[in-house]
Amino acid sequence: MTLTDYLHREFDVTHIAVSPSARNHPAIAAYKDAGFRWVSAAMRHRFIKRDDIEYEDSVVLVKNYAFPLSAQLPGTCATARSSAIIA
Repeated sequence: MTLTDYLHREFDVTHIAVSPSARNHPAIAAYKDAGFRWVSAAMRHRFIKRDDIEYEDSVVLVKNYAFPLSAQLPGTCATARSSAIIA
């Protein structure tokens, strides 16, 4: 189980955002392989606060779990969506 799967399963986290430097090609490739997708510059503020951006050339990638886990299990009710930021 990956860390993102654990956060989703245990805490119903539905969006996990990372913001590596655009120059860090190996990290970006690894995040993409792990299921993260690019977020446009216009949408990045929805996932990461400006004060949390560490690099001037940061890009934002998000792994999106479509629904909270509780919404996927029969007999349970959905909880509020939550997010996690991994710096």
